This record gives sequence, C-alpha cells and structure tokens, in this order.
Amino acid sequence: MFSFEINNDSSLETARKKNKGWQSSILGPKVEKGQATFEREVASTDFPAGWTVQFFRRSCKTRSDRYWFSPKTKKRFRSKVGVNLFLETLTKVGGDEDKAFERIKSNVR
Repeated sequence: MFSFEINNDSSLETARKKNKGWQSSILGPKVEKGQATFEREVASTDFPAGWTVQFFRRSCKTRSDRYWFSPKTKKRFRSKVGVNLFLETLTKVGGDEDKAFERIKSNVR
C-alpha cells in the first residue's frame, strides 16, 4: 500500500494548512502579484534641485524600482537616460516642461 492511498481528505487539508502557515510566517505578509509597495522618496543627488526619486519594492521583495520625478509638473521617468534626454530638451524649448515632455515622450517609457 502506498502512502497516498491511505491519505484522506482531512489529512491533506491539515498538511496544506500547516504548509500555508509556515510559508506566511517565513515570507511575511502576502502582496498581490504585480503590485509594488512604496518605500521612500528622497531628493535626487544626480540632477538639479527639485528632482525627487521614489523607491518601490516589487512584490517578490528582492528588488526595488526607482522613478525620477520632475520638479514642476511631476512627470515620471523610469531611467536616468530619460531624465538626461528630458533635461537636454528642456533647455532647447526654454524651460517649459510640458513642451519638453511632448517632444521626448515617444522615446521614453
């Protein structure tokens, strides 16, 4: 006789409950897949005054994402490359953030 043949529904449920409890105690509170948790917001040291960086912890809890925000209109950028492109375009259009963003939005995600 095999062990799976003597297991009944109640013993399987008990094992699942124990396993679920053990996982939640090790992993902490469960976060929905694909959702990030806000960690902190700090002033950016890489860009001119007013730029901020927000850190979001991914649901896997091992990685975090950074987003840079412009000072006036709070446009969001996912990379330093995008911010640098925005700053270059900003000087060309005379400091108008909306016009600069319109020009580069197809190049920046």
